[in-house]
Amino acid sequence: MSGVAVSAHLRYFPTKLLAVRGIVEQSNTTSPYDLVGAVTLTTAKLDVEYEMRRSMSWLSSIKFTLEDYAKQKYSARRLEINGGPRLRFNRWLSMDVTGGYAQRFVNGAAPFEKYSQVYGLVSVVLAR
Repeated sequence: MSGVAVSAHLRYFPTKLLAVRGIVEQSNTTSPYDLVGAVTLTTAKLDVEYEMRRSMSWLSSIKFTLEDYAKQKYSARRLEINGGPRLRFNRWLSMDVTGGYAQRFVNGAAPFEKYSQVYGLVSVVLAR
């Protein structure tokens, strides 16, 4: 699979405690479905981080993805919203607790189903 991937990233800091990040990207990839050679994915994502204390931040994001299948009369759209706190124990160790909702919409007679998903995630990061 060959193709061009395009990405744009913008960071904005309206205050000392608030960070806003926006990402728009487009890429091509192979498709797992029969009779489809390629999928074009276009994604827009907005992240917001509010530093409540030096050791605690609140994170939230919203992401919208368009899935366009080459030479097919169907496509899909995916919307994901999530958020939660990030606890920093020291310079190397932090923990994220995230809750979110994702939904996939299908346009046309696609070989896959639409879905809704509610999820929770706890992650521990050890960084140097």
